[in-house]
Amino acid sequence: MIDFEKLLQDTVDQNQNATWGGCVYALKDLLMFVNNNKDLDTKSKVIIKRQIEDEIKHYEDLKNRTQTGKKLNEISKEIGVDIT
Repeated sequence: MIDFEKLLQDTVDQNQNATWGGCVYALKDLLMFVNNNKDLDTKSKVIIKRQIEDEIKHYEDLKNRTQTGKKLNEISKEIGVDIT
């Protein structure tokens, strides 16, 4: 018999992991843009970069709390390559 509750939990977990992982990648792209932007003064860059780095940490923490994230981290440690 199909365990619909487990199926739903797994689906939500995978969706959250993918969503938060996407946020991390988008924020890293934004951080790269800020780093390479010649029009921003140094003080502005520092303020913006700190905020983006804090958000990256927040979303990485959320992603790593999912069961999918935990399993991917375990596999990454075993094979020595970051697959998250």
